Amino acid sequence: RGNGLLSANQVEHLKKLAERVEENPAWDDDPQNPANEIVRYLESEKISHVVLYDEPDSDLFKVSAQRSSAKKRKKNSRRPLKCIRKLSAGLAGFIEELLDIDPDELKAPPATRELESLEQYRDRVRARMMVNGEEGKKVLLAVAWTTDMQSVMFVRFPEVVAADTTAQTNQEKRPLFLLAALTADNKTFSALSALLPSLGRWVFDWLLRYAIPTLLPTEALARVDLLLTDGDEKEFGPFIELIEQHYPNAMHGLCIWHLLDRGMIDKKITAGSLSDKGKLLFKVLTQWMYSWSSSVESNAEFSVSYELFIRWIKPDEVASELTQSFVTKILNFLTQNVLPLRKKWVRDEKRARCRGFGKRGTSFAEAENSVLKTHPLGTRPHHSAKRAVRTIARLDQVRLRQKRKLTAAALDETPSEGNIPRLHDNVNLNAVKIGLEQCAATSYFLALKISESEFWVSLSEFEQFTEERLGAPGYTAMLIPKFLHTRRVKILEVNGSRYLLCSCGLLESIGIACRHIYAVLDRLPKSGDFIARWHKKFSSYFGECEKMTSIFREAMAKEPPGVPIEECDLAGWAEEECATAEMKALFAKQLPGEAPVLKPFTFWRPSVCENDNGPIHLGTEMLDTARAESGGCPELSGLVRRVSLTENSERHE
Repeated sequence: RGNGLLSANQVEHLKKLAERVEENPAWDDDPQNPANEIVRYLESEKISHVVLYDEPDSDLFKVSAQRSSAKKRKKNSRRPLKCIRKLSAGLAGFIEELLDIDPDELKAPPATRELESLEQYRDRVRARMMVNGEEGKKVLLAVAWTTDMQSVMFVRFPEVVAADTTAQTNQEKRPLFLLAALTADNKTFSALSALLPSLGRWVFDWLLRYAIPTLLPTEALARVDLLLTDGDEKEFGPFIELIEQHYPNAMHGLCIWHLLDRGMIDKKITAGSLSDKGKLLFKVLTQWMYSWSSSVESNAEFSVSYELFIRWIKPDEVASELTQSFVTKILNFLTQNVLPLRKKWVRDEKRARCRGFGKRGTSFAEAENSVLKTHPLGTRPHHSAKRAVRTIARLDQVRLRQKRKLTAAALDETPSEGNIPRLHDNVNLNAVKIGLEQCAATSYFLALKISESEFWVSLSEFEQFTEERLGAPGYTAMLIPKFLHTRRVKILEVNGSRYLLCSCGLLESIGIACRHIYAVLDRLPKSGDFIARWHKKFSSYFGECEKMTSIFREAMAKEPPGVPIEECDLAGWAEEECATAEMKALFAKQLPGEAPVLKPFTFWRPSVCENDNGPIHLGTEMLDTARAESGGCPELSGLVRRVSLTENSERHE
């Protein structure tokens, strides 16, 4: 057309188009409807996909007209009435059009209207979703797909996944579903995508029951340890029902950000109308609630922290700054919306050992959604459904190729300065983590030899906060309860080999040796201190190189119960005498299963004692009031109380 020579890209495009026409002559036909084009594209690109069809006369297509209420019509009598034409029931979220219709036109017969009737609109949308199959015409409701590269990446890193939906990715207003996961370098990737007709429970049931088990390998689904979703019961309800069938080792978790932050906004609990001091207190209580998913390690510790939270927020000084109605809203929000779901987000004994790598929210899935909509090659709201599918599939492949290049380059990368040389085969991110654990072990922890096969490790130094003024950087850290723990490090003998296992659960949850183990060992970290997932070659070869895949499969099947050790690793303890009874008694108060003990140098000082009513699990003593009485820190006068929590203490209902 331009009377010029074709470029190399144009020639390549024509060759590919000719190959497609030769393989599938239907490509040379007239343009098809969008639904037909989606299926043809996925088949031509050999992308694994699952399609949900329905009969042409599906009763999911219904018409509903919604008008303003009589009261609203009377108030805005001069404005035209609004008629919302939409697909309701199962396809309510598929497409909506808001049209302004003059009241006189509504009274006119349908034949005289310039706009098409609702029935015509329904039939037109139905026609756009028709697919010409071998058994006749079908209506395409949903389609899910994954590329070969995505499937390989999911086989490598399936431990933690997050499910999320997003809007504004196509002009048909279909919701987009993503199943995101994390690589060893903490990079996100999308394992599966799907265009849905709505956000109904039946749609997620189809996804979790049929689409995901069909497209993703069963071996990888069996290795899923944690699935994170937002707080919508329609989304995570089917997963809970199908755990034993398709996800036997998985645990469900709720996104703490959606639960607390979005939940408080929905309940109109914001700090906008509070005073400056009230906003600082609101920040404290928000971080206090977030600490329940990260700082506590048992239900007993959560109960103590929650009880102290209630005792702190109820006094007149705090309630007067936040206002009594605001405090009532917060307490109602906790008892009605947060606490009933505590098993799905509070860090208890079981969740602390789940291999979730410390993830508490779906932020990495939100990041994938953001990339799809902001990347130069991403999808846009005006794209057709076919173009959206093609764009998302191509962008995922481009990003995964870049990740593969980075992991391949890291194989020959020399250790960074300050890194431990013996961890050269470990991914850089994890090598830094292990280095920090080893550094903390030599600086802040004290180990006691209890017996020939057991050690106790606890803090030897405590962080001291001197700024007690409300709003100071250390104020929140002083007020939120943090607990002391004595960790049990035991020597296990399995099949003639010896291992060290710590009670903190870091080895089970992340797959690396913890600082408590390094406080016992007489050596630097080495390659055997982390699981196969963190190996550089695992990120490059697992699932693609048959030899390396078999080696790593065997390593994962024989994953040791702890950190392997040799005789020389404990040489320093050979002549060490066991700890005295006094030292054991001091450390025993903080052992797992004992009553929670708070760290010193906080507002809530720990003390364990006996009284006539039985053991006091936790007591708090008031800070020295001399400074407060002298005007040194007047903000603390009403914020610290003497509290005694016993087994029979009343709980906030």
